[in-house]
Parts: sequence; structure tokens; C-alpha cells
Amino acid sequence: ISRKTILRYQLLFRFLLHLKNVESSLCTMWIEHKTPTPWRTTLPPGQADLSRWRLRLCVLRARMLAWVQQILAFATFEVLEPNWRALEAKLARVTTVDQLLRDHVDFLDTCLKECMLTSSKLLKAYSKLIVTCSTFAMYTSMFTKAANTGVLGAPETETAMAKRWEVLSKFETNFNHWFKVHLDCVQFYASSENVSLLPLVVRLNSVKTAS
Repeated sequence: ISRKTILRYQLLFRFLLHLKNVESSLCTMWIEHKTPTPWRTTLPPGQADLSRWRLRLCVLRARMLAWVQQILAFATFEVLEPNWRALEAKLARVTTVDQLLRDHVDFLDTCLKECMLTSSKLLKAYSKLIVTCSTFAMYTSMFTKAANTGVLGAPETETAMAKRWEVLSKFETNFNHWFKVHLDCVQFYASSENVSLLPLVVRLNSVKTAS
């Protein structure tokens, strides 16, 4: 196997591994949000702002997790698995080593293209989104600490609540912006040069509708 072939495998494996890592982090965050205190405690009317903040944060986490899982499902079930089966069928009929190597490289190139790893525009939007999701998950402890402070009724200023909203709003704005850019790019390429992305358009629209 040539170095270029190994590089192709590395690109695919890193893509999948990063998705699985971010999915795991967001799932850990989801488990954290299932704990009664501070995330599910019923708050008095005087803390309505904190209740809204908790809800918005959980909705954003759910959307991020849905996006990651849809990308992962598309890459595995609608790109890698069908192309692997097609490769197996070709290898069953192959008669020369050269043909085997060509079929193998074609398989990897097709997977890279259909996983959006060959388009700079798609890759940029995807990278921005995955980094946003990963960074958001890293804030799990900080969010829980902030929620605990509010739920336990510890004395705090309006500035503290404003700070919570500021951090959350930045994540919301960033995710919403790059999600739209990513969806627009996927729709464009699906309708022009990469029809294999059409199932992903449907998957991403389900995340958009859920929001």
C-alpha cells in the first residue's frame, strides 16, 4: 500500500474518530443534564430567567448532538458501508493486481468525496461546526456550576446571570451560523456535482426542523 493510500485511510479514520469523540462528550453532557439538581429542579417564578437559560442550553446541546449523529450515520451507513460492499463485489471479479489496486484507490477516493473531505468549502463549514460542538461540551462543568449557584439560591448579581446568557448566546450564534452555511453548501453540492449528498440534506433538515 502506498503512502497516499495510507493518507486516505488516515483522513477517513480521523474524521470518524473525531465525530465519535464529540458524540461521546455531548452524550456525557446529556447524562449530566438528566441529574435532578441542578438541571431538573423546579424553580420558583422569581427564577424564570434561570429556567429559560437551562432550557435553551439543553436545546442547543440536543441540536448539536443530533447534528453530530446525523453526520456520523450518513458517513457510516450511506457512504462507507455501501461503497465497501461495492468494492467487495469488484474484488470478487478482479483478475489482476493492478485492477485490484485501482479499485481500492477508487473506493477510498469515493468515500473521501462523499464524506465531504475533498471540498474546501464543505470542510471549512464542517470544521467550524465540529469545533463549536467540541468546545461547548468542554464547558459542561462550568455550566453545571453556574446552574448550581442559581438553583441553590446563592447570592449573586445581575451580572452573573448576564454572563451566563452571554456565553450561551455566543455558542448559539456560532452554531446557528455555521449550521446554515454547512446546510447551504451541502444542498448546493448535492444539486450540482455530488448527488450522493442528497440523503444528508434530508438528515440535516431534520435537525433544522427540530430546532
